[in-house]
This record gives sequence, C-alpha cells and structure tokens, in this order.
Amino acid sequence: MNEFTTVSECVKSFKSFLGEPIWRDGLQSDLTVLGIMLKELSELRELTNCDSRTEFRKLCKDTLNQWMELARCNNIAVPELSKEDFLSDFRKQIDNFRDELFSEHLPNYLKVTLENYLYEYLIREGCKSGTETGVVIAGFGSDEYHPQVFEFFVDGRYKEHVRVWDGRISNFADDPAHPSQIMAFAQKDMTNLFMEGLSPAYFGYVKGIVNELLQRRMDDVLANFDGTPAEKLVEKKLQEKTNDEIYDRIGNDLKSFRDRFFIQPLMANVRSLPREEMAAMAEALVELTSLRRKIDSTLQSVAGPVDVVFISKADGVVWIKRKHYFDPDLNREFLQRSKIRGERD
Repeated sequence: MNEFTTVSECVKSFKSFLGEPIWRDGLQSDLTVLGIMLKELSELRELTNCDSRTEFRKLCKDTLNQWMELARCNNIAVPELSKEDFLSDFRKQIDNFRDELFSEHLPNYLKVTLENYLYEYLIREGCKSGTETGVVIAGFGSDEYHPQVFEFFVDGRYKEHVRVWDGRISNFADDPAHPSQIMAFAQKDMTNLFMEGLSPAYFGYVKGIVNELLQRRMDDVLANFDGTPAEKLVEKKLQEKTNDEIYDRIGNDLKSFRDRFFIQPLMANVRSLPREEMAAMAEALVELTSLRRKIDSTLQSVAGPVDVVFISKADGVVWIKRKHYFDPDLNREFLQRSKIRGERD
C-alpha cells in the first residue's frame, strides 16, 4: 500500500491514475461530448424560437455571447485540449446537430460563434453531463497532524484528457477558526436543515419574495414619479441601489442569525463529542436523508445499511459499521481462507 506524506499527494496520484490507458473508452468519450453538445444546442433552439430572421439571428448572437461570458467565469478543467483538435473531431457532428435542430439558416459568423462557445463550455468546470461522479478523499498524510478533505468531480473524458475539477477543500491546519466541521456530500438538504434550522429551499424562497417586493415598490415609485426622463432615470438608479442595499442587509442579517443561534452552538458541541458519538451522528444524518427520500420520492437514492468509518491520526481507519454482500455466518470458509491468505502475506 502506498503511503503519502500529504492528502493532496494522494489526490494527485488518484487523478493521474484515472488518466491511465486502462480507463480509456473512445466510444463512451464521444457519446459524452455529443450528449453535452446536443443539450446545449437544444436549449439554444428553445430560447431563440421566433418568426423574424433578423430577430432570430440577433437573439442567437446575444445568447451565445452571454453564455460565453458565463462559461469563461469557470476554471479550465481540460487545459490540454486545443480548439483545433476539438473542431477536427466534432465539427461535422456540430453541423449535423445544427441543421437538424434549426430550421433557420445560420450565417458563418454565428456558426463560428457557436463552435467557439461549445469548445469553451466543454473544457471548463461548469460543463456537466449530468452523469458526473463526486469523489471525496479525506484523512491524514504521514507528515500531517490535522485532517484534510478534498472533494472533486469526474465527468468522463475526451481521448486521453480526463474531465475533472475540484469542489470543496478543507484543511483544518489552515482554518483554526473552525476546528470542527460537518460536511455533507451529494444530497445535502437534510444535513443543512439539521445544521441551520431552516431548509436552504425556504431560505432561497424568502429571498426571492423579498426581491420581488422590492421590485414592486420600485415600480410603484417610478410610476408615480413626476419629473423629466433624465430625472426619472436618476431616480431609477437610486431605487435600484436602495433595493440592493436592503436585499444584502436582509441576507446578511439572516445569515448572522443562523450562524449565531444554530450553527455555532452545534459546532461547539460537535468538537467535544466522543468518537463513537461523532460516528453515531454521521450515521443518523444519512439515515435521516434516507427516511426523507423514502417518503418524498419514488427513487430511494439513499437507502440500505450505512457504512460508518472513523479516521484518526492515532488509529488510522476504524470501521464502526461495514456491510458485506454476504452473511459472514454463512460463509465461514471464506473468512478462514482470507485469514490464511493474510498470514501468508
């Protein structure tokens, strides 16, 4: 078994392992890229559905430029992939998708803009196929005395290029202000509700209502404003600034209230919990999510026995609960063989 001095070295080694030839599947790689491009082109068609040719082209151009700006806000996930290689492999498929989805002819400048956007989107972190896999690596390196947590996502590959990008990274040595943390992965709603006292969906809904009320207030003020067009424009800017200040103040106050009365007291208790109670809490949060999914969804995506493991610098990996695909009481020969094999090694 390899030993790593830091957890980040382990993560780097794992990502390198994903790039080895054994995992390459040309057909699957092409299907992933084609699926992403088809999804983007279908959405573009829905957003630019209009009768006028001039309006259609203007809407296409504005939409693609806006999407391009949003895409470039994300970090590059596949820096090795050049635009020339991408277009060499997929220009024909892009043309076929475009001709099939759009009844209106696209001029050359829009074709180029579309190709540029698809390339920029595909090489960046924001591009998700919908089948990406989250990976979490946590623990201690041999030279580390504080735990580290690395979250990253793997979303297929293009030829030898693995599409991988980082999620949350937590290094307890660099964050002494937060000596304890609860981090949920994948389905986070019930854990967030447990920690924050309010579902994030409710929090977002309240903020949406506040924003809508502020907008209505501004519209009423402008509708009754008596002044020149220039003065009305100035008043609109002032109202928008006031709305932004009120919106930010409400959001910050709600966050401070949540942190003070829910998160901070909880985390103060978590950091002093015995190891077995920490493990029990983690299991309970998974079981709580499982119960919710069993009730509110036909897809029981969180179910079954829960694996629970405790990782410490002193004891390493200690399994609290671990399920097997077989009943050990019915397969004592297997356990005996494993014991003999371990003694030989």
